[in-house]
Amino acid sequence: MAARRPAAKKASKRRGVAKRLSTEVTRPARLPVAQPTRDPGTLVPWREEGETPELTNARSAMMPAFNAVATMRMFRPDGSNLDITAMAANLLRQVGSINDDDTERAEEMLFAQALTLDGLFNVLAQRAAMNMTKYPEAFELYMRLALKAQSQSRATLETLSAVKNPPVQFVRQQNIANGPQQVNNNESARGMKGQRARNQLLEGQQQ
Repeated sequence: MAARRPAAKKASKRRGVAKRLSTEVTRPARLPVAQPTRDPGTLVPWREEGETPELTNARSAMMPAFNAVATMRMFRPDGSNLDITAMAANLLRQVGSINDDDTERAEEMLFAQALTLDGLFNVLAQRAAMNMTKYPEAFELYMRLALKAQSQSRATLETLSAVKNPPVQFVRQQNIANGPQQVNNNESARGMKGQRARNQLLEGQQQ
């Protein structure tokens, strides 16, 4: 049987974590009837087999996904109403998609950010125009901020283009024999990665 890639194992584990977290959120019937409604700001961690409660809490506190959703809640006006455990489960599912080479969510995020920055550029440019004649200092400030927003919008679109059309990298491999013979092979990094995956698949079938 073919051995699974480490990245695939990590993605599968994250999906399992997300499923367990989703179960805790979507199945409140598992909680005792007399227990009050769970605080949406309290994270419900999951415990690995044989893990102590102290280690569970420490591991959860250091997970990037949990720290990310905690930060998101603090910056949103309605953050206190969002369930942090449900947010963590959703984020872990998205991380699993990235590990499976599904960049649809990342592309959506980058395009939305580029449009937001473009809107910010227009608002700031209009503010600059309103202050151009009477308040030159305010005009300069608003115009500087507008051009920064424009630059960031352009950079975000360039990043989006790179995600959708990753550049092909060529690696030059030099093979030197005992004599003066020399062979140079050019092949893309993507092709080498595919060859390594095929080799691992064949090795797994032979075992």
